[in-house]
Amino acid sequence: MVKTITIAFLIFPLAVPANAQPQNLGAALAKLREPRTASTAELVDSVRFVGRASEPGNAEALKLLMSCIRDCNLPAPVRTDALRAAVGILDAGHASELLSALRGITEEIERTRKDALANETSSYYAAASVVSAFMELLPLKVRPSPDLFLSLLRDWAVLDFTEWRWGWLGPKAFDAIANQDVDVAVRRTYLLEVMNAVPAFQPSGAAVKLLSDVIAQSALRVMFLDSLKEGSRIHYGAASILARTGDEVIMPALTKLIEEGDRKSTADVDMIQYYIWQIGVQHPATKLLDFIRSTEHPNSEARVWALTRAAELGLSREQIRDALLAHCERYTSPADKTWMTMRPKLLAAAMRTGVLSSTDDRLLPPADRGMTIP
Repeated sequence: MVKTITIAFLIFPLAVPANAQPQNLGAALAKLREPRTASTAELVDSVRFVGRASEPGNAEALKLLMSCIRDCNLPAPVRTDALRAAVGILDAGHASELLSALRGITEEIERTRKDALANETSSYYAAASVVSAFMELLPLKVRPSPDLFLSLLRDWAVLDFTEWRWGWLGPKAFDAIANQDVDVAVRRTYLLEVMNAVPAFQPSGAAVKLLSDVIAQSALRVMFLDSLKEGSRIHYGAASILARTGDEVIMPALTKLIEEGDRKSTADVDMIQYYIWQIGVQHPATKLLDFIRSTEHPNSEARVWALTRAAELGLSREQIRDALLAHCERYTSPADKTWMTMRPKLLAAAMRTGVLSSTDDRLLPPADRGMTIP
């Protein structure tokens, strides 16, 4: 229950009632110079006014807003609105200063999180709200130093996966690294650092594509094989990406894990068997078409993955479409309940990959016509 409340607070900071608006920028800045003399509502109004009235790069405004962000004694609404205002008027010359402030927030969370529940005056929740607000503001209009920015996201991802355990920040920070407009090699380096630190994390989305090239695959292979040593934690995250790309090198190690039996739960065994299947069904790639066409595992995400992977591997649109339609024709009414829950995801994946288009609608069984992508 406590965890649920905490997450809700991080994402939705408490609203503050509107107060008398500052009359001008000078008056608003004066409030921020002496925050102890103003109420929470007055400070919120002032930081919002500064954000609206200041020109981008206004040095004094940014200095005072950064001070509010860093101030452990200010309430969450003031600090989060100060962050939003600062990001709104940020220029390249002050981007590093903002990242420095967020580094300080990270240290504040580390310093206060253990006694946050016992100490009502702890600034933990306010600091955590600042991190939440910043993630909502991505991508930034101003490009900060890639190394400073990506290292901050990397550290947030690792801290959340290993210590903070808010649940949402780790995957979001990881995806943010993958989506930054910087060189692929730089992004790959930071993604691999997170992967190396968090063996259980299994990424998805844009990050998987970045981790599927030869350089990343080599690093992931080392992570996985090294993790099989006695006393180590099995790196299922690395294995998940290698299996997705059909890496046959790790197949003997996966098979051996099944044979050994210890160190794994039933869920682990199921996962390893899935990885073995993923690799095997890609050699040759046409085996993916056989699986798509079949009725095997009708309500499984595996067919969505197989369709997407077949398209990635360059199998012809016509071949994949024919296999999909052969599969669909086996399920022609809502009475086929074991398949109905998977149908929208499967057909949406076909449309996203170009396997099906609106002109193919007439080829589908009646129950599938008029599909919209979820």
